[in-house]
Amino acid sequence: MKVDFFAAISDGEFECLDFHDVNSLSDQEKGKISEGIRKILYLLLEDLDYQHRVEPTDELLRYEIQDCSNEHLAPLFPDKEKVLHSILECSAECAEYFYPLCQHETKLIMAIITSIFVASDDNSILNPEERRSLSYFSFNHYQILPEESRWHTVLSKGLKMCAEYFGSQDPLIGSLTARSYCSFVDACAQETRLEHELPLHILDHGPSHLNSEDCSVEGFPDYFRSSSAAPLLYLVPIFKISRQKEVPAHFWTSVIPAISKFINHMNDLLSCPKEVLAGESWNYLSMKTKTKRQAGRPTIFKSKYSGLWTFRDTLYETISEMQRTTLALDKAFTQCIMTEMLGLSAHTNDASRCAKKKQSQVHEEVQLAAQLWTAYKHGYIAWHINCNRYGLERLPFEGYTYMVK
Repeated sequence: MKVDFFAAISDGEFECLDFHDVNSLSDQEKGKISEGIRKILYLLLEDLDYQHRVEPTDELLRYEIQDCSNEHLAPLFPDKEKVLHSILECSAECAEYFYPLCQHETKLIMAIITSIFVASDDNSILNPEERRSLSYFSFNHYQILPEESRWHTVLSKGLKMCAEYFGSQDPLIGSLTARSYCSFVDACAQETRLEHELPLHILDHGPSHLNSEDCSVEGFPDYFRSSSAAPLLYLVPIFKISRQKEVPAHFWTSVIPAISKFINHMNDLLSCPKEVLAGESWNYLSMKTKTKRQAGRPTIFKSKYSGLWTFRDTLYETISEMQRTTLALDKAFTQCIMTEMLGLSAHTNDASRCAKKKQSQVHEEVQLAAQLWTAYKHGYIAWHINCNRYGLERLPFEGYTYMVK
């Protein structure tokens, strides 16, 4: 770790982050806050030794996902051709950037699933009634009831494809990814409700607790975040090179919580500038700030505005956790797992040819897992930066000259 984020965010320049309700801000204030967040994000990229990249366009991938859309999506939304095209392009880019070392079929499967997810979470595709009906998808699926709508038919086909492909070598992995798929659809339904009304204890909590007391709603943002992003579904393909070739699960299951945290909170951070500008109050960082204040948690920064927790505290906590998590993952796929390799080697010096062959295979799997994780890490960040919706295209080149004192 090279950056002391507490020292950096304590700088008076970031006093603008001492707010707790984005809806109370003027457009000018939102713009200033968004710029401040960008500077902190630049420091994070520097700290993680981020290597910017632009992936080449895969025309075959686009042709095949468009062909799939023509059959299953376009007939449902004949008047939304431009929006669908944008979703398909975004989904193809996700697959290209997230899984650059995987083969074509893995990228195609994830591009199709992502297009279904983005459409399910997009107000410009599904009308309000269709979005509300998402709450019936898993409900009906588990009871083997008829599908509610044509969109539910699309969701069912995506679910079947997900389970079949990712379970081709290990049925348990197929089941886990399918459950993650359903969780995302349920989260879309829950987010639709949150857009209109936050849960009662968060919406109208009353006076803040004493800092020495526990607050039962303080954990809600983390609960909702962990259930809403389908991290497992986007994590499994990292190690699924093709239908026939994948890194066995025991090489990476122990780091599922850490990779899930990376997926969720890196997205939270890189989405932050645009969400502040848009005035979104139901995202993770905003809800975390609100519940921390309700719990009576004090700010750790010197502020002239309030003694309670502010957005600055939430940003610092999240970015520090991201710093620690990413470093721990890098070590897990290099130093830590290599220590286990050395232990294996020590016990097989005089082993049979079969044991030595197994040792060689383990070594290859370890190296491959490390390569796949590293490619995913940089690709995941690069996609957010290169995607127009986040407005971060210049972020790696903007620079910020803060020096730790």
